[in-house]
Amino acid sequence: MSTMNIGTEKFSIRMEPSGVEVRCGSEQTVLDAAIRSGMSVPYGCRHGNCSSCKAKVVDGDYELMNRVSEFALMEFERQEGYILMCSTMPRSDMIMEVEEDEEPGLQLFPVRDFSGEVVSNERVTPDSADVVSGSGPFGRMQLRSLDNDIVFVAGGSGLAPIKALLESAFAQGFTRQAWLFYGARTTKDLYLTEHWFDWETRSS
Repeated sequence: MSTMNIGTEKFSIRMEPSGVEVRCGSEQTVLDAAIRSGMSVPYGCRHGNCSSCKAKVVDGDYELMNRVSEFALMEFERQEGYILMCSTMPRSDMIMEVEEDEEPGLQLFPVRDFSGEVVSNERVTPDSADVVSGSGPFGRMQLRSLDNDIVFVAGGSGLAPIKALLESAFAQGFTRQAWLFYGARTTKDLYLTEHWFDWETRSS
């Protein structure tokens, strides 16, 4: 089961210029609180390395985690009150300047914790595992439109989200052309090849 420690004490964080207020636990990152509240804010690695979730604290106390890269958040930026939301936990109520990441037509799905039970397991590659836990959905990987031809590119186990996109597209009556380019280190690491050949036959 996936669990997250958010702490018993909670603080209010006001995001400017939108004025949205979110509640954040003392052991919860500001980014996690923001995306769980439904805010659309930019982020990437979620581990303090990419600087996509950079924001500025206008008022309030906070703790910046040691994992934040010196390159992702320079020392002079820290002195000016900039933080990476993925690696910052509140220590009081806060006011922050945050750039919301809005994209017309993009549907947002709330992040939630979940647990799953594996009821059957078929090893499609030699090193596949049978243990599942997680939180999600994170990120913005979804089809924006079904009105265009689409090229899909995947490698190794990275085929999994591509498979989900293709299944979703065909379930919605996708009638355009779709090409899948899929590779792996060795032929034994390729999986579901018969599945894709069957799809190719049925769609041709």
